[in-house]
Amino acid sequence: MSYFDNINDKFFNPFCCKNREIYFECISLLIEKSKEIPVLYETDARQCMIIYLQNCVYAIETEDIGDEVSHTKSPQENASSILRYFRNCGWITPKEIGRSGDNIASVSAHCRKLIDAIHRIFDQDVNSAITNHIFSIYEILKTSFGKDSARAIRPYSSELGSGTLTSSFTNISNYSFLCKLFVRMPVP
Repeated sequence: MSYFDNINDKFFNPFCCKNREIYFECISLLIEKSKEIPVLYETDARQCMIIYLQNCVYAIETEDIGDEVSHTKSPQENASSILRYFRNCGWITPKEIGRSGDNIASVSAHCRKLIDAIHRIFDQDVNSAITNHIFSIYEILKTSFGKDSARAIRPYSSELGSGTLTSSFTNISNYSFLCKLFVRMPVP
């Protein structure tokens, strides 16, 4: 079974569009907004995106994403078009009417995981974290096998048993996996 059987065929399309920075910021805002309130309704999501689009630092380029998004349209029209596009791509769950009678605009679990992974990759300095782990491993091994070291008495049981060395290897492995995953991500 392929990983891509579980997601929409258009799931990665927003990253290939002219306005990908805007879409990324909009979905990030919707994820943050959904953490603040129990249920994110479509009107709340649209209002959140309208405020963002009014204060947007990126110039909206004209493109057809099912509906046209353009700098000549109002933020209200663009927010509605983007919200429909997100739902069409599987970033927002299918329409479901909530208790208030308005449609619920829940961000899909796959989208949350993808955006979270992108934030983790680009928001922290992975290179320095990997370098720190490598130096940590080097220091542990150097002192374990060095002369006159307390660790040299029982290097295998003291270091591998405590988990210090294995946790450093695990962290490097996780960072490497995230980088490899992001590089191998197919573009539709």
